[in-house]
Amino acid sequence: VALPEAAPSDSVGRNTFDLLVSIVADILDDRGDDRDPHFVAVQVWTWIHGIVDLVGNHKELDMWPDAQALVDELTVCLELVPR
Repeated sequence: VALPEAAPSDSVGRNTFDLLVSIVADILDDRGDDRDPHFVAVQVWTWIHGIVDLVGNHKELDMWPDAQALVDELTVCLELVPR
């Protein structure tokens, strides 16, 4: 996937989110899924940020599953595993 070139006024975060929406849209289209790609991308974005916060910033709790396992489950729960 080629990354879009950012205009000087565009934020990296917004460009990254737009790329995520595009990737989610492609997956949903390939699956024949009519969900709103923007809405699903928001779900992915917030889920990933939660994982990063909990696993990265609260290690003292020593109770978190492996981060990759959490991300893998995200794709299963949101049905984003390509067919």
